[in-house]
Amino acid sequence: MASTLLMLVVLLVRAPVRRAFGAQVAYALWALPVLRLVLPSMPETWHAAATPITRAGETISVYMIAPAAAVATTGTTTAAAAPM
Repeated sequence: MASTLLMLVVLLVRAPVRRAFGAQVAYALWALPVLRLVLPSMPETWHAAATPITRAGETISVYMIAPAAAVATTGTTTAAAAPM
């Protein structure tokens, strides 16, 4: 099914690619469906390998604390009030 869809995409894209890049590149597009037919299919567990990528979007909070020396000299306890 995927190879058939890829062949249809190549048929649709071939003419604009030929005008933009030349006939050699347009004919080279046919290597994509051939590679899809020759290469083995993806294993069923490929989703597990992509899981860490989705976790990269998690929010990380970083808290800044004023050094003890700055708190002792200014008498404030917030980092925003103590100039660095």
